[in-house]
This record gives sequence, C-alpha cells and structure tokens, in this order.
Amino acid sequence: MTDYYAILGVSQSAKLDEIKEAYRRLVLKFHPDKQHALLSPPSQTPQSQDASTNTTDISQEFEAIQTAWITLRDSVLRREYDKKLRVERQRNRGVVQEEIDLDDMKFND
Repeated sequence: MTDYYAILGVSQSAKLDEIKEAYRRLVLKFHPDKQHALLSPPSQTPQSQDASTNTTDISQEFEAIQTAWITLRDSVLRREYDKKLRVERQRNRGVVQEEIDLDDMKFND
C-alpha cells in the first residue's frame, strides 16, 4: 500500500496545515509545467529519451502527490486510509499460518 504520508513527507499525526504546506512545496517542485521549462527541447538524440523518461517519472511523482493530497485533506477519506494503512502494517508485522488443523492442536480435557 502506498504511504501517502511518506510521499508528502509528513508524519501520520500531521495537522491539515502541515499537510497543505508540504503539498504546496512539492507541487511547486514537481508540477509538470514547471518541469517542461527546465528540460531541454526534444531532439533526435539519445538524450531526448532520458528527458522523456525524466518527464514520465516527474509526472508519476506529481500524480502520487495529487492522490496523497486528495486523500489526506478530506477527513473521511483520511480516516478510511488510516484504517487501511493500520491493517496493512499489522499484516506485515509477522507471518501468520493461514491453515490451522484442529487435529494438530492439544486441548485440555
């Protein structure tokens, strides 16, 4: 599961103002329109493939930032996300044997 808190660089206990500030800072850094101006114009050289890959990575990063913001700014969505995140973290703490055979268990009679 994607950790939206990590994407925005805030703690899970962060207040909405902190989340908003982190979001705005990241949007300025990763907004595709800002990045296109920084990248060189496309040409038929191998370097243009690197720029294209870089643009794709930046677009994906920007989309992740947007998704994190949309989820964490809404109190209902954030609460649901926190529940799912907690379940996922508990699930990853240790492996539980899925199959239990009652014949293998010892009972006090």
